[in-house]
Amino acid sequence: MGAQTKTPAIEAGSTGEGSLGLENARPPRNRGKRLNLILGIITAIVVIVALVVTLWPHDNKKNAGSNKATNSSATEADKAVLNAIAQSHAGNDDAATLTLQNSLKRAKTPEDKQAIILQLCNMAYDKSDYNGSLQYAKQADTIKPIAATSYAIARASEMLGDKATALKYYKIELGQLEKDVSTYQTDKQEVETNIQRVQQ
Repeated sequence: MGAQTKTPAIEAGSTGEGSLGLENARPPRNRGKRLNLILGIITAIVVIVALVVTLWPHDNKKNAGSNKATNSSATEADKAVLNAIAQSHAGNDDAATLTLQNSLKRAKTPEDKQAIILQLCNMAYDKSDYNGSLQYAKQADTIKPIAATSYAIARASEMLGDKATALKYYKIELGQLEKDVSTYQTDKQEVETNIQRVQQ
């Protein structure tokens, strides 16, 4: 009769205070199955991620292939502008101008050329070279009239005392502002302030 009695310390799953910890000596029967299931899920996730990473760039290359020159050129133009700004802030305006002029020769797209010319325009304006700034602004505007080129023409003209041209281009700028950006209202108020100032 005593052989049939089980002590709480040996029973599977027993958590009694008198337990000797033997319930953990034998792994549960389903533990191996759960481990295999977890490993299978992890393997499946790794395989899916690997497939996505492998296949994803091929799809993007189809769409971005035609823009490859534009993207690399834009990056070069952006770097040139940032480099020129750093040189200018360090007091080396001649090096900044040379950096931009060299980049302008290598620029491949009209947008890149315009960005570089506008930076030359800003540097001339900052040095109070309003005639030079105006010339660069007009050059950038011939590539594609945008709010930035209109603003550059207007402010340089205003500084040169040509209020009629300044007023004309501030009004053009107002019509060119992007309405679907979060800064539209602020930008609009700024341009309207400029128009009121010139009209006085």
